Amino acid sequence: MTKIVVGVDGSDGSNDALDWTLKELDLWDDPTLLLVHTWDYPYSLRGGFTSGGADTLRADAEAVMDLALKRIGRTVATVQTQLKGGSAARALIDASSGADLVVLGARGRGGFASLLLGSVSQQVAEHASCPVVVKRPGAGRTDGPVVVGVDDSDRSMAALTWAAAEAERRRTQLVIVHSYQMPTPIYDISFATIQTLEDNMDAVQKAAEAFAAEQRGTVQALHPSLFVSSEVAAGRAGSILADRAKDAALLVVGTAGRGELGAFVLGSVSREVLTHAAGPVVVVPST
Repeated sequence: MTKIVVGVDGSDGSNDALDWTLKELDLWDDPTLLLVHTWDYPYSLRGGFTSGGADTLRADAEAVMDLALKRIGRTVATVQTQLKGGSAARALIDASSGADLVVLGARGRGGFASLLLGSVSQQVAEHASCPVVVKRPGAGRTDGPVVVGVDDSDRSMAALTWAAAEAERRRTQLVIVHSYQMPTPIYDISFATIQTLEDNMDAVQKAAEAFAAEQRGTVQALHPSLFVSSEVAAGRAGSILADRAKDAALLVVGTAGRGELGAFVLGSVSREVLTHAAGPVVVVPST
């Protein structure tokens, strides 16, 4: 059985994420959907919660959940719901325990009013116990490859392992992308300096190509029927991956996935990809 958590709030971004999830269900074995919606209790300036406002928020939350259930219809055999007052990030992180995937829209409202990088989506991506998909409205190609960004970190290995299994399940290509930084140019017109710099650049590029080929070989040994390719490019990893996402079914990156809730532990590459990538982004925790 597969458990997929979806954050819902009635916004266009949330509805798009839910629709994307429904289209993906055939890839999962005996899927169960858990729909999560939260709201913030209104707080009186005189102290204490205002019961009338809380009752209204609860009723609005139930209406949002009813609309989500109608959107699903009869396409899913097992659907569970969770309505809670309080932090959207905390509710989703808690729900990720024992789940296989969490799916969020790129923007939200209501209980997910801060569903933007730097708030709920960032916190969930950092601290969830399972991979997290952040889906932007209208973006992504269902027939595209699974693209994964790799480096020499543990979080990269976790992302690569998940991406390979996902590509095999989708019966599509896995594209391994590795970026590298060129040596800083030295503004010296001497021939010896120019030659040394060119030699260094060539060495850096060859090392990057060798690393990418090694990662490709590791995956191919574990998934012999999977078509795996690798790419290397000079520049910022986040920018390169975000651009590569437009032709991908999924773009997969890793995160350390540790630290206190609210702490900024999401890596700069993952943050840039979540902010700028056109297609669905999956953040895989190293743990």
